[in-house]
Amino acid sequence: MARKIVLVALFATVILLGGCNSMDINQRSHESIRDEILEHLMQKYDREFTAISLDRASSFATLTAFPTGGDPVADIVRVRRTEHSNGEVRIADTFFGVLIREEVEAEVTELLSDVPIPFRVFYPSDIAYFENIFDSAKSLNDFLSWRSDHPSWGFDITVVLSLNNLDEADAYANLVFDSVRGSAFRGLFTVVVLPEEGFVRLSRTNVDVLIVEHRGETATIGMNVG
Repeated sequence: MARKIVLVALFATVILLGGCNSMDINQRSHESIRDEILEHLMQKYDREFTAISLDRASSFATLTAFPTGGDPVADIVRVRRTEHSNGEVRIADTFFGVLIREEVEAEVTELLSDVPIPFRVFYPSDIAYFENIFDSAKSLNDFLSWRSDHPSWGFDITVVLSLNNLDEADAYANLVFDSVRGSAFRGLFTVVVLPEEGFVRLSRTNVDVLIVEHRGETATIGMNVG
């Protein structure tokens, strides 16, 4: 009986200690977590960021922000803060994607030089969370070198074609996939076909809007390209 009482007491102590840890995390204000993450970004990239929103769930927090002075839509940054049970805190962010975005788009555009119709390449830079070794001192070449040892990591790239005849969509999409196959940019390629009327209005941030506006005149074809 005494042994049972001791075990129950120990079990209760574990629960209380766990509850205290969880309570400490949850008692922190949104402002303190936000400021901690913003300070991390400042130290990593040597520039200021402006917070938009903070979402919290137990030991996880995700900050949405943008570089101060930048575009609050096109330059959106996601920062994920994870606090583990042993007290370790890990922070990962997507901003390195903004830094390499134009170079990625330029290199993929070069790979697609044989595509005979107007097109644009977009690298959505708020999707992939990068290792903290990738800061403002690193380049796309640094990342591609790292990636050669991490083959499971894949890019997510959108190619928008100007095409009025949807019957030709599959043929042009396959040309895109064939052109990038075997390159350093393996991953998910999404080909979006827009009519010329929509394509001339295309920007980095309005692809989804144009797809809705031209419903029935568009096509979306995706493929994981190795």
